[in-house]
Amino acid sequence: MSVFSPANVARAIERIPRTDAATLRKWLDLGRREKLDPLVAACARELELRPVDLTADEAAKHADWSEGTRDMSLRSAIEYAFTQLSPRDYELSVIEIIARRPGVTYPELVSSHRKRDAALILGHCVYDRFGCLRHWAEGQRRMSDILFARDESGGPVRYGLTEEARAAFAALGMI
Repeated sequence: MSVFSPANVARAIERIPRTDAATLRKWLDLGRREKLDPLVAACARELELRPVDLTADEAAKHADWSEGTRDMSLRSAIEYAFTQLSPRDYELSVIEIIARRPGVTYPELVSSHRKRDAALILGHCVYDRFGCLRHWAEGQRRMSDILFARDESGGPVRYGLTEEARAAFAALGMI
């Protein structure tokens, strides 16, 4: 059996969710060199979907979380995500402001939160829990849209919580 046999390529593809980003890039280069189109497509898709580079340990943790949320509703997955990794104080602060003031503008959010990194915090609410929410990440313009409704129709961007996030955060006692 060749090292690049269809069976070996299929086994490599199965391991992708638990594989660190550096190795995925090596597999991507190897796949291109050896014309292993299924491996190239799978590695490229995974690297594009992941919000940050993951180590092997992080990739395994996120893969476990993903398996745990496979059959859940989005609301249940959000609850699971915020129990697997409890919200940090600054995440809670931003979530509470948006929950209390639906339609809060970005400048108001920054002012209320007293930090200029509010957009980064919104992203990390999902990025750091990526495995839990990955089933809903594909096709999202921004991953934070899983939790935060964004109105960009004119003037400053306005934020609210998605229906699922509001219900999950309420059930967890976060809002």
